[in-house]
Amino acid sequence: MHRVKISVVTVVLNAAGSIEKCVASVLGQTYDNIEYLVIDGGSTDGTLDILARYRDRVDYLVSEPDRGLYHAMNKGIQAATGDFVYFLNSDDTFCDEKVVADVAAAIDQNPSVELVYGDVLMGSGNQLIKRPQVPVLSRESLCRKGFCHQSLFARRELLLRTGGFSEEYRIVADGDWLARALAAGATSLHLDRDIAVFALDGVSGTSKWHAEKHRSLRANFTRWELLRWRKLPGILGRK
Repeated sequence: MHRVKISVVTVVLNAAGSIEKCVASVLGQTYDNIEYLVIDGGSTDGTLDILARYRDRVDYLVSEPDRGLYHAMNKGIQAATGDFVYFLNSDDTFCDEKVVADVAAAIDQNPSVELVYGDVLMGSGNQLIKRPQVPVLSRESLCRKGFCHQSLFARRELLLRTGGFSEEYRIVADGDWLARALAAGATSLHLDRDIAVFALDGVSGTSKWHAEKHRSLRANFTRWELLRWRKLPGILGRK
């Protein structure tokens, strides 16, 4: 029987203060068919010295300048050999050591599924806020509420077939890709469990983020869909 292989990709640039905790949360997973890839953008702050301590347990490590976050993530997709790919940011961690095992078990039970996701916690230390994801992932739910990519495991074939992440965006390319994947008919499964703890970096509060978000929405949804799924519920006071 084929045992699903999970590729975990960490994209990093100058994260000496957080990278070791991130790496430890991957290497501490109980599931043993994990491929771990680290795509470094040319760190100069000691990140590479920390990664060197774990070199014999990291399956793929490259350090070279890139064109930004999503270029680095696309490099991870190309280098990965797993059935599914998960992106764990350098300042994020898995919620516990059984996350990947539970996801793999769900995939074994649903072999045709292309997207598997759970819930996430955001913040740091003891100040954690649970961020539940929608129970049914669809273009409508994505348009209305958005989605947290730290909760998502995606089939690598789907990532390749849909062209990966667009470098036209610097902040919202993950949401843009998910909209395209769902438009292509991607199937999904929600797990009732926490996947990751992710740090709040303030990017989502910038006007640049909002401008990119609106551009991505206009690119992936019709005016009628935006009105029906996004604007009207707000006007009518519906969540």
